Parts: sequence; structure tokens; C-alpha cells
Amino acid sequence: MINKEELREIANDNIGILLDELGIDYCDRGDYLNGRCPIHGGDNASAFSWSIRLNRWKCFTKGCQEKYGKDIIGLVMAVKRLSVTDAIRYIIEKLDIDPTKIKASEEASYERKIVRSYKMKKQGDIDEGSLKNLSRPNELIERGFSADLLKEYGIGNCERGWLGGIEKSKKWSGFFKPRTIIPVINEDNNLVGWVGRKIFKDDDPKWLPNPGFKRSNNLFNINRSKGHIKRSTKVILCEGPLDVIRLVQNNILNAVAIFGVSISQEQIRLLMKHGAFTAYVALDHDDTGVEKSEKICSQISNLFTVHNLTNKLPRGKDIGELSLEEITQIFLDKK
Repeated sequence: MINKEELREIANDNIGILLDELGIDYCDRGDYLNGRCPIHGGDNASAFSWSIRLNRWKCFTKGCQEKYGKDIIGLVMAVKRLSVTDAIRYIIEKLDIDPTKIKASEEASYERKIVRSYKMKKQGDIDEGSLKNLSRPNELIERGFSADLLKEYGIGNCERGWLGGIEKSKKWSGFFKPRTIIPVINEDNNLVGWVGRKIFKDDDPKWLPNPGFKRSNNLFNINRSKGHIKRSTKVILCEGPLDVIRLVQNNILNAVAIFGVSISQEQIRLLMKHGAFTAYVALDHDDTGVEKSEKICSQISNLFTVHNLTNKLPRGKDIGELSLEEITQIFLDKK
């Protein structure tokens, strides 16, 4: 049986991802995320509020939360018109959570309470110095990723756990599980955040962004790939940063990652701005990847010449797991 309290905690840690998936535009105010109410609409730009500390939402105009419930499950039910069971499934799917691993943990609960007692950083307010303490990501190197290329991208392990994201509170920066930290640089070569990939199998969720980082506003590798995209007019859309790293390692330089299986209007705008006319969609070749790649192709087909490469990947694999021969066969003429 799913532990709803633990699910709520995980969802709150990743609330930005879920709000993006639900199509809720919001302004990050640190402890609160505010926007128009997605239930009744209206003109009040701050009617909707998500409290990071309280782990709940509220509609200040019409009290929409009273009808559906104040937690993330209620919000998903309201926006997507789902039952409780389907809302839970939706959260698990969007955050790539293994439901068998959701269980109560006094230690995890304590850690989250400590973290929430400090003001979270906003996107653009990043402690770049904390990235200098990362260690060599041996797990990735053992998987065949180039040590030099990982270093060039600033990728490394945070052995003590999460870093930064908590203003003036390095004392608490080790409260999260150890993760491989991947810095995210925007089109203007500014550090805007980072994402952490789990190192150990059971440390769900698989990906965790730093607090305040808005995935839907960014494309991983756009700073390095924009020139290649403009020259070739082609772009390869990958699911995650490590897929891009694998392609770059094999001299495929016009790839970006969309941080998941959906693409936002801002990400589309960035692609168009930098001269993409042809888009190759290459998500993980699993059931979700197949379904979502078809959805993305349909979404952008009126703006780009679109090719769906997801089914070209070996079943059950992502780009980061492909051999040089497989990458050459699938992507060589796409750069």
C-alpha cells in the first residue's frame, strides 16, 4: 500500500516539476509559489499559492482547495479531474518513483523538516562555489563516460548529499542522499541551477532539481549546442543530460535535454530562437518514452520538421546506454 505521507513529501521536494507538468504558471517567491488559480482561472495573478513549508496549496479567491483537498493529491485531482487513485498514479509517473520504495522514514521526515526551516534559493541565486567540492563520478566513468568530458561539464558527485539550495546554511547541505550533480548553464552561459541524479538504486526519485530551478525554462547543453544547431538547422531532443553527454562524447554536438518527457513553450521558443528547423525526438525506449515522444512530435509538428527516433533505440535502453556503433547508426546523419 502506498504511503501517502511519504508521497506528499517527495512531491513537495519536486513541486516545480509537478506544477510544470500540470501547466501551472507560477512565480517563485522562495517559501511560496504563486500564480493564477488553475481551477477557476480568474485575473488574480497570485490567487493560487503553494507553501513549501506547509506542503499544501490554497486558492485565496474562491477557496478551491476546500473542494478537492489541500495536498498535492487534491491539486492533481482538481486540475486533471482524476480520482484519488489516478492522481497518485499520475504523481508517481511524473516523478519516476518506484512505488515499492515509498515507505515512512523518521530520518527522512526529520531531514525534510530541517531543510524547510531555511529559505530556499531562487533560480539565478546559485552558490557556484559549492560546485567546486564535487568528487570524481566513478559510477559514470565505469559506464563508459569520458572522465575529461564529465569534468569539462562540471559533473561530479556530492558525497555528503545535496549541496546549495539552502540560503546561508551549509551546515544542512548534506541532508539529502548522495547524488551526481549536473550543472545547468543557460544560453547566456550563466549557471541557473543543477539537477542531481541518484547514485544508488533505491534513492528515489531518480532525478532531483535544486530548489527553485524551473526545468521548463531551460534546455541542458543549449549554451554549447546553439552554434551547431544554427549551422545544421537540426536539433536532437533527449530526455536527460547524460543522454546528451553520451552523444557529445561521440561528436554529436547538436543535442539538448528537455529534463523529462514533455516540452514546454519556453523550450520550444529557445529551439526556434537558435535556428532549429528539424527536430529529432529521442526519448528512452520504454512504454512512457514511446507514448510521450509521439505526443511531443504532435505538439511541435507545426513548427519543425519532426522525426521520432525513440523506436530506433534498442528496447529498454536510453541514449546514455548505447554503444558507439549504435549511436553512429542512429544519429550520425542527424548532426
